[in-house]
Amino acid sequence: MARVSILVLAGFLLLTGPAHGVDEHIRGVLEKTARTDACAQITDALNEIYYVAKGDAAEKMCADLLGKRVVLTGTVEQHAGDTAYYLVLKKAEAYQAKLPAAPKTPDGKAETSMPLPPAGPAPLPLPKEEKSAAPEPKKDAPGPAKDTPKKTEEK
Repeated sequence: MARVSILVLAGFLLLTGPAHGVDEHIRGVLEKTARTDACAQITDALNEIYYVAKGDAAEKMCADLLGKRVVLTGTVEQHAGDTAYYLVLKKAEAYQAKLPAAPKTPDGKAETSMPLPPAGPAPLPLPKEEKSAAPEPKKDAPGPAKDTPKKTEEK
């Protein structure tokens, strides 16, 4: 039982501990940065910002790719007293989707992956609304005037 708990604890520490020296692949748009210790920045899918650590090789790799979708490969580090993530760049390349090209039809146009559904019948026109005559405002029925004295019959 003690062995199992030690193995579980060791596995937990491996999963949660920092992974130094492991290459990370970060995909996003490479942008300029205002930081003096970085030559560019990239935001990943989880909105984490990574700064490309400044260096001659990193600046050369990033120069042609600024403003484009890229995949950066390198190790992630944090500097002492700074919460930002820095990427020590090993490789930078333009992002290319790994999907196969769409098959071509005989007329040379690209075929869609899913056919469009057949066109259904034309929709029926909406019924025309008939305008009914607006009801005339009710006129007050003539009632006994308040100022006229009431006639009483005497017997």
